[in-house]
Amino acid sequence: MSQLTPRQKEIFRILSRNSDAVAGRQLSDLLGVSLRTVQNEAAGLRDMGLIRSTANGYLLTDAAPQRLAELDRTAEPSSDSARLLHRLLLTPEPLGLGELADAFYLSETSLRSRLKELDAMLTDTSLRVCVQKDRVWLDGSELNKRRMIRDRIYYEISPGYANSNQYSRFFGELDVQRLRGMIVDSVKANNCFMQGSYAATLILNVVIALFRIEQGIHCPPEEQQTPPADGIEMCIAREICARCERHWGMPIEEADCNYIASLFYGQIFQQTGKNALPSSEAAFEACIANILTEAFEHYMLVIDFSEHIHSIAMHIRELIKRGRANNYVINNMHVNIRDYSPFIYDVAVFIAQRLDHEFDIHIPDDEIGFLSVYVGVVVENAIQETDCVRTLIISSGYQNIAGKISDRLSETYGAVLEIITQPHSSGEQLVGFVPDLIISTQPINVLGQEVVNISPFFGSMDQARVDTAINNCLKKKETRRNNNYLSSCFHEKLFFRDNTVLTRDDAIRFLGQKLIEFGVVEPDFIESVFQRENASSTCFFEKFAIPHSDKMNAHKTMIAVLINENGIQWQEHSIKLCLLFAISSKDRKMFSKVYSGAVHALCDDVKLGRLIRSQSLPEFISVMKQ
Repeated sequence: MSQLTPRQKEIFRILSRNSDAVAGRQLSDLLGVSLRTVQNEAAGLRDMGLIRSTANGYLLTDAAPQRLAELDRTAEPSSDSARLLHRLLLTPEPLGLGELADAFYLSETSLRSRLKELDAMLTDTSLRVCVQKDRVWLDGSELNKRRMIRDRIYYEISPGYANSNQYSRFFGELDVQRLRGMIVDSVKANNCFMQGSYAATLILNVVIALFRIEQGIHCPPEEQQTPPADGIEMCIAREICARCERHWGMPIEEADCNYIASLFYGQIFQQTGKNALPSSEAAFEACIANILTEAFEHYMLVIDFSEHIHSIAMHIRELIKRGRANNYVINNMHVNIRDYSPFIYDVAVFIAQRLDHEFDIHIPDDEIGFLSVYVGVVVENAIQETDCVRTLIISSGYQNIAGKISDRLSETYGAVLEIITQPHSSGEQLVGFVPDLIISTQPINVLGQEVVNISPFFGSMDQARVDTAINNCLKKKETRRNNNYLSSCFHEKLFFRDNTVLTRDDAIRFLGQKLIEFGVVEPDFIESVFQRENASSTCFFEKFAIPHSDKMNAHKTMIAVLINENGIQWQEHSIKLCLLFAISSKDRKMFSKVYSGAVHALCDDVKLGRLIRSQSLPEFISVMKQ
């Protein structure tokens, strides 16, 4: 989204989360700007082919994802600071200030100001912008510079990241496509393969290393892990280096070969015909099984994961290798998993914390995203709680049409439906049966009821309409149940509107102290919330946060609410609503529903806006239940 203004990005995000049109006035309220400003920003998005206007508001175009990818691929860094970083990273020698100022059409005074801004941006990266006399360069370890090059490429061209054509322009005359083929061939030649999810990052890291070598910049031995000389990773690295020396005359040193070998740690797999772990690693598999058992028992999940333990253990083994080589996979998949499957992500965070404790390895969010996929496969079935849709079939008694439709539905949906049939001509009252769904073979309309009118033949189009109606009923029932439970967890003494709480840490301490004073939690609760938050952020959709402790030892399940309409700085995002969860041990099984239910309720931008404007807890709960 690098070519969009901040407001345009926000409008795009809001529309992407809503299947229905969003009115300009709603966008105006959500963004806190005038309707005229929204219309101006929307005009720009419309000109780019990203949105369209309807009588009811704005919608994303069908081609929006493709158009956004095209815009990102052609985008240049959007600010002077980003463009300066790009130049300094890809230029091996110090640059002259005068030459750089001319290239950017800046005075030397303005250039020095931009360089100071860039230096401030790099505070957390271990890189510094150095200016001495009339020369400027980027100071820091070669390893950190390579990581920064990778991160900038990923930032500027995502989501077209997996295609090496997209990042060829960063490497001058280097034939990236040919290099990519050579890397893939070298891996195959050693009877190995790269999983698709790892391949993009791995190939890019190797290309960056070879690009730096071609520039005459080598990775010092002290900055890398020394790999086993007889390991498969070293065999692949030697083959790549030999080909580069032969075809391009690259001056490759032993330290370069070691570094390239380290890039393959935990990201390649040997073709063995099956994915079983070697018997020598049975103890490792047992260790991982114990960690999974602890995690599932913590959330009161009854899961038989025996058929999945091999693949999960193999993934974690390679994850540990990547971690020890400081060579993690980059993938933003974790954002979608955290936002749309928050409970599964939370279970993965718990497991990541236990792996950190067991193997002394920090697992970043991107890797937690991959872990969530493996965990989700076994957790999803365990947390499914199917409601029963009470269904009334109204049809003519002719040729037993109602019975045939009932049999078809029972065969398809089983216990999901509780079915009663009634002839059209019957005036009989259904005592004690209030249907969630009415299916009729004659046109009817019942106020306040979900009604599907179908043909007596119950064809494929009828089936599709019934499918949609049943799913709507199930969704409404789940939402109603979750909202009712959520509402019982609030208290007027734990509802706060306070514009003086400005940061994440202040918000957690403020609400944590209120919960302590209310007698819900013990004093160590606040520290346990910070531990969970530091493992992976609980900020969702860049709009709201739901921090919590993973210990779940509160005396009673309660939710403390903080609203700051001026914004709370939650890492790099500004949010206006924070819900601090305190979960009791007896409610651990409900956590998946409560947590996911809260996230899904708050991801409705219109509802979130109304919640933030709520002046009292009854008003807040009323909006929450809608």
